[in-house]
Amino acid sequence: MTSRSTVQAYLPVTDSSQAIDRTKLASIRSSHAALTQNMDATTRLSDNTLRSLADRMQLSDDPISLEYLRRCVQNPSEDGACADLVARYNDLLFDSSQQSSRRRPPPPVVLPQTPSIQQPPPPVTTAVEDVESLTCIIRVKRKVTDTVLFIRQFLFQQPTNLNASARNHNLPAVTLNRNTPLTRGCILDLFIRQELLERGVLDFGRQMTRVPIAEPIQIEDEFDAWHFDRLRGILDLLLVPAASTTVFPLKWKLNENARIFYKLETDEQPPPSTSTEEEATSEHRNVDRPSTASLEQFVKDVCEKLNNGQAERWLELLRNEDIRTYTHLANLKHSEWNDIKSIPVNARKDLKNFVNLEKQMAAGKKKKERTDVKAFEEMRENGFADDGLFDRMKKFFLPLTLIEQDLRISDTQWSELAAKYHAENFQLENDRTSVIRDLAVVEDHYYNLDELMTQAAATTTTRTTTFDRQISAYRKEREDLEPRRSDLRTRLEQIDDMIKNINMALTGRTHTTNDKKLLKPNRGFIMYGPPGTGKSDIMTNLSKRMGISMVVQELAAGDLNRSLVGQSERIINDICMRCHLLPHLMCCVCIDEIDSLAPKRTGEAREGDIAKLSVLLSVIDGIKDVPNLMIFCATNRMHMMDDAFLRRMQGKFFVGRPSSQARKAILSGIKSWHMKPALLENLTMATTNFSGAALK
Repeated sequence: MTSRSTVQAYLPVTDSSQAIDRTKLASIRSSHAALTQNMDATTRLSDNTLRSLADRMQLSDDPISLEYLRRCVQNPSEDGACADLVARYNDLLFDSSQQSSRRRPPPPVVLPQTPSIQQPPPPVTTAVEDVESLTCIIRVKRKVTDTVLFIRQFLFQQPTNLNASARNHNLPAVTLNRNTPLTRGCILDLFIRQELLERGVLDFGRQMTRVPIAEPIQIEDEFDAWHFDRLRGILDLLLVPAASTTVFPLKWKLNENARIFYKLETDEQPPPSTSTEEEATSEHRNVDRPSTASLEQFVKDVCEKLNNGQAERWLELLRNEDIRTYTHLANLKHSEWNDIKSIPVNARKDLKNFVNLEKQMAAGKKKKERTDVKAFEEMRENGFADDGLFDRMKKFFLPLTLIEQDLRISDTQWSELAAKYHAENFQLENDRTSVIRDLAVVEDHYYNLDELMTQAAATTTTRTTTFDRQISAYRKEREDLEPRRSDLRTRLEQIDDMIKNINMALTGRTHTTNDKKLLKPNRGFIMYGPPGTGKSDIMTNLSKRMGISMVVQELAAGDLNRSLVGQSERIINDICMRCHLLPHLMCCVCIDEIDSLAPKRTGEAREGDIAKLSVLLSVIDGIKDVPNLMIFCATNRMHMMDDAFLRRMQGKFFVGRPSSQARKAILSGIKSWHMKPALLENLTMATTNFSGAALK
């Protein structure tokens, strides 16, 4: 007897709902409806009923096939049934992956032999295991709707489908809080495999429950501790074993044919319950910012974020140093941190980095609350756009928005442009012929006059008044022709140059490569003008508006001064070198009162000022050039600044006092119960030549 087909093979069922044969699915649903016409709801989905349905459809009645049949008929719509079938397929695939990982034999461990006096014991070696499946937890922390759309349009797309038209069609579906196979070859799949390939064998010295990828950058240099989140606090990417109750091996690497799943979690969805409180805390807890409510909670959150399991040990060491509150820890001076010898160096470094980061975030939060405004819109309302300030700034930042594709031209556009060039070339050729003809006439007449003067001088032996008058007439007529002759020659040279340029443009289409220097961004700008006109506000908000990464909080030039010789130069160098850690991003440093950092180099200049300026110039188109660094600066005294630094600042924007319309817009913010509306015009006139800061 011929074996019956399974439901999975009959439909067929895969990880894509598009592969399901809708005609066969409709046949199963109609047969079930006819079979259960007089049955109640419970009996319709019973195993006996499903076996009868399988027998009627000549399908296998094994447990998996019966479950698939139940998924086919229990949902009222065909689309819902397809989704249920795909979900069941993914669950079975995930379960089989877990079982295969459990069946893998434990890694061999070489036990040390009994040591002898002469022979030291060999070290314990652990074999490197291949991980055949893992899950990437995508934890969305902010802007859930927009972030999920970004995941579908970018992370889950194939690299060949990243154009605008492909991103908006056939977007892959996503599921929440469920292990789902990640499409092989998508951006996220390639990123995970490349990251693990570059890391090689992963050995953390202990078995890890999760491994973060795209971790934030945390360094401490001569200036301060710096923290940069590559994912901008929007989401986290964590790798966990495919089996939720297991841990990664002690030493492991990803198998080339490993199966990668993803699990999408959001703060809006409660995490699934686990068997123990410890598992729930270790697997699903999201620590973005360590709590400062107590020292214990701060240290636990830091260790949770570092995933090192050292919280209790660090707390014990801190208590031994008589540090019992977070305030004690936060108020430690630099020298006092170094005096804590009982705590390991890396532990001190990590704790100090997180303490400094917390201070920076607290200061940034307060500042954001004070200046939570849309800078550009506010400046436009205040009248700063009247003189085209922001329009000039848009042109300054234009190279940042260009890509190589913007320098290319389509065949249709090239055909239209080439036709225009050919028409211009044809007109120029006609003009050239006309100019040559006119020039020939003028030059013939010019040389005829010269010949007549020569003949007259040769035939006349004595000079008379008539002779002199005739020679003067010839000479004057020749001089009158000279401007016309010179203009025609100049016009002919111009036409030849234009024809040559057009021919070069027509042959330029054959070159397929673009000059990348055309995409080189500007290296910085300087805003100058009287005090109180908003230069610092514009400067400090531009990076956020333009998507440029700040490698340090906005600075005053005096913040870089140090008492020790050479220390200021090292600080400037370290801040600028942070950009090398973000090679694919444009970075900036905002410096106010830049004139004290880049003064004119005269005989009266101090050696320390010249040294600081030299370091700053070296990282901007200098010997230590940092290509992705931009300098945003402001000053009230640009005439006192170094010429070499000003040359490197391609943008120079004057910010003047507000106009009458701007002053009126600022003063109109005064409430009507504080000032009569009739006084607004008089007050606008009375505040002529006031700065924006004075008006506020």
